[in-house]
Amino acid sequence: MAAALNKPRETILVQVTANARMVHAATPGPCAHVWLKSMGHLDGHSNNIYSEKITTLINEMTGVPKNKTVIEFYDLHGDYIGFNGATVRSAMR
Repeated sequence: MAAALNKPRETILVQVTANARMVHAATPGPCAHVWLKSMGHLDGHSNNIYSEKITTLINEMTGVPKNKTVIEFYDLHGDYIGFNGATVRSAMR
């Protein structure tokens, strides 16, 4: 994921929930729901690139078809992310 997003490994958090009961496009079967949260670096052009890379990665690693992967993009503000006892923004000052 770090390579797909061109970000340092230390900044990537991945949560996998296996065997979740989901139905996508009114059909059961393998699917993926991705929440991509980032502090900046998200926009229409970049999100298209990330979408292609992420759906390809998920397909290669799990076999989930690209048309059964949904990605939600969230642009976060550093004041709303806590890590290591501080917000990311205050730690960057």
